[in-house]
Amino acid sequence: MRTVRLNVSEDGTQSQLVYTDDAPVLSARAGHVLVDVKACGLSPLNHKALVAMNDSNSDLPVGFEISGIVKEIGPEVTSVQVGDAVTGILPLSSECSGCADECEISEFAVVNKPESVNHITAAGAILPGVWAYTALRYQGHITAGDTVLICDGATANGIIAIQLAQRWGAKVMATAANQVEADFLEKLEPSIAAVINMSKTKSLIETCLAETGGLGVDCVIDQGVEMVSSGERYSELVLSSLSHSGEGEVTKRRPITKHDIISILGFGGRWVTSTGQLQLDPPDSQFLFMKGAAVSFLFDNIWVLSGAQQGKYLHIIQDLMEKLQKEELRPTIHHTLMLPDVTSELERLSPHLIGKVVMRT
Repeated sequence: MRTVRLNVSEDGTQSQLVYTDDAPVLSARAGHVLVDVKACGLSPLNHKALVAMNDSNSDLPVGFEISGIVKEIGPEVTSVQVGDAVTGILPLSSECSGCADECEISEFAVVNKPESVNHITAAGAILPGVWAYTALRYQGHITAGDTVLICDGATANGIIAIQLAQRWGAKVMATAANQVEADFLEKLEPSIAAVINMSKTKSLIETCLAETGGLGVDCVIDQGVEMVSSGERYSELVLSSLSHSGEGEVTKRRPITKHDIISILGFGGRWVTSTGQLQLDPPDSQFLFMKGAAVSFLFDNIWVLSGAQQGKYLHIIQDLMEKLQKEELRPTIHHTLMLPDVTSELERLSPHLIGKVVMRT
């Protein structure tokens, strides 16, 4: 069997992606199903989380967002049958990779895939969809009429978040790092209330306050912020981070700072952040306190770390599949590739691509 694994050194400081075509053949344990993988969405590897969830193992899984056909069911499985088309997310502690010919997954971690939704679309939408659904519904508590700012709106996560927020009646603004991303966002239907090109705007704060009549936004969803306090100047930031725009153009990305976000939040605003190492200084906390604002941390794998909220998790995935079937959600697939090409792709995969990269078998 073909598969891709991540080999990590004993001290966790070095890692190497490895492709093999002679991995042991899998079988389904009790409560699990064996899936013939047809597609797997690719995301930049979170090495820290992978090592933390597999601390006694140096051979780690690669690829978690799968769609395929049930090949075998284990004892006690009742929710799916052999031959069913399913999609789901493998846990970080999975013994098998999603980037493989086959993978074993709990029957309670998959849902049936609608026939009209192809495997590439399902695999490309499931993790961005769970990310966006969690941010908007469970942490941002978005309701009709709210104003939402989605940072890096042209990414796979951002695109789905924009569509969900619009579907739920919110006024959506989104940031773009450059003109290529801005052009992409301006062509989305239905149109976004405001596309903020960070390479051209002088001040994110002024732009957002102008768009909201000085009231500020109800919710901000970021995909990483700079650890810059309110007393530091933007000109003092070192713009050393380079990323590919998705059109062959290499551009510097102007960072969004925590001061930007805190300043544009309105009364009772909600800040949903993907920055795990967020540091708030006393002035930052005081500013948030005076606004009655809330900060939530968004980790897209949280639902598969515990079975305590399994019902909500399955509801999210089922609702996403229904929305894909009805074309209420339209993920953007940046490109697809074959299984042997996964190692080289992941080594250079940027989190800022326009859309999603998907492996197909």
